[in-house]
Order: sequence, then C-alpha cells, then structure tokens
Amino acid sequence: MQSTVCCANIPLLLNADGEKVNIGLIGFGRMGKLTSEAAEKRGHNVIKHFNSNDPLISASQIENIECLIDFSVPAAVPAALSIAVEAKVNVVVGTTGWDSNILNDFRDRLESALFCAANFSIGVNLFRLILKQATKLLDGAGGYDVMVKEIHHKTKLDSPSGTALNISEDIISQSSSKIKILTDSPHGKVPDDTLQIISERVGDVIGVHEISFESKVDSILFRHQMKDRNAFAVGALAVAEWLKGKSGILDFNDYLMDEFGISKND
Repeated sequence: MQSTVCCANIPLLLNADGEKVNIGLIGFGRMGKLTSEAAEKRGHNVIKHFNSNDPLISASQIENIECLIDFSVPAAVPAALSIAVEAKVNVVVGTTGWDSNILNDFRDRLESALFCAANFSIGVNLFRLILKQATKLLDGAGGYDVMVKEIHHKTKLDSPSGTALNISEDIISQSSSKIKILTDSPHGKVPDDTLQIISERVGDVIGVHEISFESKVDSILFRHQMKDRNAFAVGALAVAEWLKGKSGILDFNDYLMDEFGISKND
C-alpha cells in the first residue's frame, strides 16, 4: 500500500476546484439540501430537485442533466437507476438499505456510470482501507477477536448502517476465522466464526464506527466519528465530478485508486 497520500489532496473543503457538472438531486431532505448548497458553492448547476411531490418518472425529465445524486429512500432507488440508465446519465447513490443486486440488471446495457456507496466521506473510506490492513496484521499475529459497533441518530432508517456492513465485509475478507455476520442481539454464545455488529440509535449522532480487537493481554480500538454532514455532500460531489467521461459500475475502490493511487485491495 502506498503511503504518499497528503491531506491536502482529500477534497473535504467546499471550495475545491473540480469539473463543473449539471446535477439533478433525488430526495430533498437533510442530505439533499446539504448537497444542493455544497454544489452551488463548488460552482455546479443544480438543474432539478426531485422528491415525493415531484418524482422522477421519465428519461425526458433529465435530458440536460449530467449526473443524478440520490439521497432519497430505498424504495425509490431502483426506478431512478432504470431511468438514468435509459437516459445515459451518471448516477451517484448515497441512499442505503436497498438491494444492490439490481445493479446486475443494468451491467450489460450500461453506457453511463453508476456509483453506489454507503458512506461518501472520504475519511471513512480511507478508514476502511486502514482497517483492512490492521485486520490482516492482527489476524497474522493471532489471538485477537473482533467486534463492530455503530452509533447513529434516532431517525436513521436502516440498522445496522451500510458502512458497518461494509466494514464487516472488509474484516471478513482479511480474517481466517470470521465467516459470517451477526446483526441481531445474541441469544447465548457468539460463535467464534461470527462477527458481531452492535447498533445504537440515539439523539442526533451523525455517525460513529468503532472496531474493537480484543486479546487476553490487550485491546486495540479503531474509531471514526463524523463531525459534519457536509463531508457526505462534498464526497458525493467529488465523485460526480470524477465520473465525467466514465462508464460502468464503480465504487470507492476505483475512486481511491484513480485519485490517490491507493486501493482497498492493497
């Protein structure tokens, strides 16, 4: 894994200078509004806001749009993807809790780009990369058990969080002992081959993810805490800028490799 990434390269600031994009927003709740504000500050043209009162129902509605950014609800995602693919418009999906297997329905006829992620914070995605390396090292050392805990606001629709599930999949990919995930409260002993996710919902917590490695002699804790929801909006916009001229089903592995020269597979 390369270690030359400079913090100044991470597009966390609202005034970052990227490709200008004609954007359509799906969903105009808290994240939709933040993304709209951040888009204007970055010089993008927000062509249209789609919501439950004014839904996206046909390709003709997005003729002048280069990229759709979806922060809506799980049930709305499949139809939006289908329309965008028909119109050959790029899509950035930040909505969680939907079945990503539907992406396979578009793979053979895709001429635009589809980018889906549970978390658009650049920091979170670098955190995931660090955790994969740590899991590999600690698995090699032996004697460590591992657990994932996530905390979010009370209005979050899905549990566990998509980010916690992604982190768990990352851990399993590097672990010689963990092969399945437990998302419910355990009834009795947690099997050694099971990675437990604990979910808590309280107040207006933006997002906390903690990964604990426990041995008989020490504890190692990795923690990421979101401080500002703007990081999600700016991350989604950075991806929308990056997608110009690209096609296919893409994710943060592709983005990190292209932008920073690092890969989650390292």
